[in-house]
Amino acid sequence: MPADGIVYEAEKESSFGPAWYYVTDTERWAVSNVGRFAERNIQSYVEITLAKVIATSTPELYQTSRMSPASLRYYGKGLDNVILFFAETGFDNRSSQTWKSLGRRIFDIYIQGRRELKDFDISKDAGGVERAIPMNFKANVSENYLEIHLFWAGKGTCCIPEIGYYGPLISAIHVVSDFVPNVPGIPPSNRGKKSRLGLIVGIAVPVGVVSVILIYAVIYTKQKSHQYYEEGKNITAVVEVLVKYSLRNTDGLCTTHF
Repeated sequence: MPADGIVYEAEKESSFGPAWYYVTDTERWAVSNVGRFAERNIQSYVEITLAKVIATSTPELYQTSRMSPASLRYYGKGLDNVILFFAETGFDNRSSQTWKSLGRRIFDIYIQGRRELKDFDISKDAGGVERAIPMNFKANVSENYLEIHLFWAGKGTCCIPEIGYYGPLISAIHVVSDFVPNVPGIPPSNRGKKSRLGLIVGIAVPVGVVSVILIYAVIYTKQKSHQYYEEGKNITAVVEVLVKYSLRNTDGLCTTHF
């Protein structure tokens, strides 16, 4: 999925469950979930909307989002500037005064084990429902991997618009490194460029960047022959229910579907 000149890889796994983990096809990102929606007949971990989310130039990123009833974690190779993309698509606007407008989604955000936001309410901070809100965080990556943890601490509503509807929700993640390669042999046109990781969660999570020195956005360093590890290329991935994989370089876009 292209957005703002970036092509995202999607998380294609549909069998998301109460005690579950998934590693993307490129093995650059992983996601884990813990929890089961209480008293809910259909355990759905994806929120899908046809509404056009506003306050963004890329509303398509918010058409699907990943949900969890308790604990949702994403792991990637450690780039340090993190942007999380949220939009509340499960409730009505509070000004509408409908019963669906009474819903409240409240959860905590942890980066590298540190709680960065307590009692985060997407619609409250965004100024309404179906409004995009990117949240920026600086991660202290010391052990070569990044951990993003969304945690429900039992706050907010539980039964609007249906029984067992609560917990964190996220649409996309973008990660950029402050590292700027400056070593002999790098073409001048490539110097001073930051490494970046993108993946769409549910879904949109920025997956990865390979710069001239091959910074991998991965959990495992296993290489595959069909992956295009070439100097000067940026790799970005997204989490969505269907998967696309693509590479972005300085000349244009090259997209491969698996």
